[in-house]
Amino acid sequence: MDIPKSITNNFVYNAENSTQFMLSQLDSALAFKIIQDHERRKLIAYFDTWASLDKAFNTDFNFKEFKGIWT
Repeated sequence: MDIPKSITNNFVYNAENSTQFMLSQLDSALAFKIIQDHERRKLIAYFDTWASLDKAFNTDFNFKEFKGIWT
């Protein structure tokens, strides 16, 4: 929730260097979407199984100036 504008599609997934992208920390994430509603932005990740989703919950992350926990 409330991701900064500096986090773009290219930052989340870098096709040229797949080890240098935001979702590389979530080994089972299949897809993502950035949603903006007025001034609020959020990143939604999609997983292949419920077990993969459960594994991602409460995992710390640190991307540029944005820190948080996957919820």
